[in-house]
Order: sequence, then C-alpha cells, then structure tokens
Amino acid sequence: MKELCEEKELRGTVFNENTGEIIDYIYEGDSILRDKSKEANEKYERNFNKGESFLKVYDKVMPILGKKLSNAEFAFTMQLLPYISYKDNVLKFNGKILDIKELSSCMDVGYDNARKLVSSLIKKGILGRHETGCIERPTIKLQCITVNPFIFNRGTQMDKTVITLFKDSGWDKLIENNIVY
Repeated sequence: MKELCEEKELRGTVFNENTGEIIDYIYEGDSILRDKSKEANEKYERNFNKGESFLKVYDKVMPILGKKLSNAEFAFTMQLLPYISYKDNVLKFNGKILDIKELSSCMDVGYDNARKLVSSLIKKGILGRHETGCIERPTIKLQCITVNPFIFNRGTQMDKTVITLFKDSGWDKLIENNIVY
C-alpha cells in the first residue's frame, strides 16, 4: 500500500460509519460508483465508440438544411463531414488543406460537379472560401474551404476568427433566436 501512496496523491479516506475504522483510501484518478450510478452503468455503455472522431450537428439546423438545399447539395454536404478539421472547420485530409480538386478526388465526385456544388454552398453560407498570399511565393494564393461552425463543428472549441467569418451568414441566428423556417 505504501508503494501505491507514492505513485498517486491521496485524495480522501473512507471510514466505516459505525466504528470509525479506516476501511479504504481514495487516490488521484479513483472514482466512486454510487447505487444510482450502477443502474445507469447497467443500462448504458460508457465511452461508446471511445477514440472515434465525431462531429457536432445542431438539431435546429438539420431540418432547415433539408429545406434550403437541393438533394445534391445536401448529399454533398454530408460527404464533406469527415473532412472538417477540429477547432477551425477547414476541410482537410491527413492534416493537409484540401482544394476543390483534391476534395473531389477524396469524395469520388467529378471535379466540375464538386466545383458547382461548393460554389452553391458558399452562396448559401454553408461553406466559405478564404484565401491569402504567400510571402515566399507572392504569385500564388493559398486557399481553404471552411465549413460554417454554426451548422457543424468538432468538439466545443472554435477559432474566433472562423466564428467571425460566418457571424453574419444568418445561420448563427437559428441557434440564438430559435428561428424556424
């Protein structure tokens, strides 16, 4: 037991309520399972699909996407989801920013079709195209395609610049004001 105390910080002591005798210790990282938690543990799988990436999709937005997008736009948008990166919503694959040509290849969609769909989704505020120059090669422009974080995002953190880029798209108002279309 002494070895255990040296490895983890002691957080508490468990006493027998009738005798006052010390019956156990609580160490850093330990958890307590109460009777009411036992029922939940029996009914629900904890850490279901732990380690798998996931995407946040807002309930209020999905019905509106279904109404405002064509079937092709909706299907294309759903195919984009695996490429949304964490914290900045830039479309990437293996850490590399995707242009439309690479995106169409990853998604197995024709380039012309992908180009038209991306353009249409930009007009509807689902996507944004952002570009900047390059100090080392001023003749080229670096581009990225970003997904509106008021519609989809990974995790609970979002780059404030990305939020600002989409704040006037109208999609932000859906969550804030409970607008129903």
